[in-house]
Amino acid sequence: DTVNHATWASHIKELAPHIITLDATYSTNYPPKGMDCLALLPNTLDSAWEHYQKVAAAGTKLWLYTAWGPTGKYPNSQIDRKLIQSRTIWWLIWKYKLDGYLNCGLNAWHGLDVIDAPDMQYPAGSMYILYPSQDGKIVDSIRFENYRDGIEDYEYMWLLRDLCNKKGLPDKTKDLCNKIARSFTDYTQDPDELESIREKMAREIMSLMEQ
Repeated sequence: DTVNHATWASHIKELAPHIITLDATYSTNYPPKGMDCLALLPNTLDSAWEHYQKVAAAGTKLWLYTAWGPTGKYPNSQIDRKLIQSRTIWWLIWKYKLDGYLNCGLNAWHGLDVIDAPDMQYPAGSMYILYPSQDGKIVDSIRFENYRDGIEDYEYMWLLRDLCNKKGLPDKTKDLCNKIARSFTDYTQDPDELESIREKMAREIMSLMEQ
């Protein structure tokens, strides 16, 4: 349970303070001390945001976490989801000032034959963000490419905010991010809208760099 996890993490820190501890949890009331990082599902953060703000204030870094859940309106990267969801994850990380991202099942397959003998331990492609090939190489997926695009979106926002800070301007990323990710369950379903906002950020960045 979470109390035991936190207790063991405290023991680890006593013996090896340089080791960073992380727990992926579904708990809505994880103790505020013990772990360096907590990886939390979008629905967990959504339902217990006030609690986890206190946890973060006590020094624990918060990561977003997706696995075979969540389901419903929360974003995830299974093959039966809209592709844009695996990209908007990174906009939510920016919006809520989270410190990282954990995907459970990125390459959790056990066999190489994904056509005739796929590994179905987790649902809807959760184990196959990256695919194996018969020659032992790794094959990426469109969803993995969307992760890359989302990370680049995040970099755009970081660069724009940094330039605003250096120029003494208000942070322009807040309004732009809110157009794409308004909450954990309310985010754009339109790839064209997302690309439009990214292009606008690029123009803002270029303009500030030229000043």
